[in-house]
Amino acid sequence: MKIILRLHTENGQWYFQHFHDKNQLVKMLEEKGFKIIKINWNKYGATFQIEAQKIKALSKDDYVKAIDFEFNLPLPNNKRYNRHNEMKKVLKLT
Repeated sequence: MKIILRLHTENGQWYFQHFHDKNQLVKMLEEKGFKIIKINWNKYGATFQIEAQKIKALSKDDYVKAIDFEFNLPLPNNKRYNRHNEMKKVLKLT
C-alpha cells in the first residue's frame, strides 16, 4: 500500500490531495454504506471510475466527524479553515 500526501496551492488557496489505492477506496466506500457495482481502474491507478449504490445511511456522529475534518483543515502558519461549526449549523447537526 502506498499513500502519497501532497500539499498544493492554487490561486493562493492551499489544499491537500490524498491518493488511495483500489483496495483502500473499496474499503472506504463499503465502510461508508456503499455497495460497489462496477470499478474501472487503469493500469497505473492514475484514473478510475467507481459506480456504487448507497445502501446504508451514516450516523449523525459520522457526519459531524466528516464535517469537522473537511471544514477545519490545517493551513500554513498554524491556521485552520475554522468553518466546521458554521457548516454543522447550516446542516442542522448541532
